[in-house]
Amino acid sequence: MLQKRYFISPEGNFEGKIHLVGRNYFKRSSLEEKLLFIRKAKPQPFADRKIITSWNALTGIALLMAYRATDDKNFLNKSVGLFNNLIEKHLIDNFLSHSSLDGILQKQEFLEDISSLLLLCTYLEEELGSYTQILEQLKTKIESFRQGGQWIESRSSDFIEIPAPEFDHPGPSS
Repeated sequence: MLQKRYFISPEGNFEGKIHLVGRNYFKRSSLEEKLLFIRKAKPQPFADRKIITSWNALTGIALLMAYRATDDKNFLNKSVGLFNNLIEKHLIDNFLSHSSLDGILQKQEFLEDISSLLLLCTYLEEELGSYTQILEQLKTKIESFRQGGQWIESRSSDFIEIPAPEFDHPGPSS
């Protein structure tokens, strides 16, 4: 019966350690509930709280696509809120910060951040028609990353200029 309720992760799923993993479709017994309570009282793993502009813009795009697929306005509202939050907190004086942590901005600009935010803005403009001004601002900004017929990934003073990748990796290419 235990093999039906639990399995052991063979390769390890946290810090390279092997773990006993419960299958979600079984109701926990009272003993398991007590053990879970004790486990939750222990220190939890580190949670990365940094806000990365491109990743959040891609999340906004996914939310907007979910809205288009389901017609559920909650998805649209979350996408709009995420976009507005990025614009308010990361686009300061026409400088788009790569990330922030606890309100402290990483003062570097990357093509991937601008391109992701521009794509989200384009989709929001299609849906709501009220993003023309910010759309033009982001379009002008992205064009500044094209030098000599080639896209560059970063213009930050502590990075050398590198060409933007043409192929997707874990995230889409800029």
